[in-house]
Amino acid sequence: MTEIEITPDTLPFHELIGLSVLVESSCDPTMTGLFGIILDESRNTFQIETKQGMKTVPKSGSVFVFTWVSENGRISAKINGKTMLSQPQNRIKNLKKSRK
Repeated sequence: MTEIEITPDTLPFHELIGLSVLVESSCDPTMTGLFGIILDESRNTFQIETKQGMKTVPKSGSVFVFTWVSENGRISAKINGKTMLSQPQNRIKNLKKSRK
């Protein structure tokens, strides 16, 4: 199986669990500024492990900055959570369909 490199353009179609994330803004002001690692994802939320413990952050109404390391160094991408409203497996299927 060929591994597809994560880029800012393809990030929404990849597995996000394990990536570092910053909640840049949120409709819930208590979530803004949270930083941690994504431990789980549902259709509507991310479970983020932070220094303050596990937090459930809604995708809708939030803007996230994801960070990961590639062979080109450290990369960050800002994503509106509204565009991520999908079950993870469905986002990945959509990438496969768009590449055909």
